[in-house]
Amino acid sequence: MKLVRLIYASTFKEAEFDSSELAKINQKSVSNNQKTEVTGVLIFGNDYFLQCLEGERDFVSQTFTRIQNDPRHSNVCILG
Repeated sequence: MKLVRLIYASTFKEAEFDSSELAKINQKSVSNNQKTEVTGVLIFGNDYFLQCLEGERDFVSQTFTRIQNDPRHSNVCILG
């Protein structure tokens, strides 16, 4: 099993934002990531996400594809 790390940044696309939306994102992410043993950290501020994902290559790729397809994210950019 090959473990990888992926770091990306994106812009939060929602015009109206409240903390409940971030809580929903976090709750769903924790649930999805526990199933695939993907770990990492999510940082949000000033309408930007910065996230580090770590885990088995296929699962990290699947997670990142979901993020890229999430309409709440725009300008998704891999940093490392």
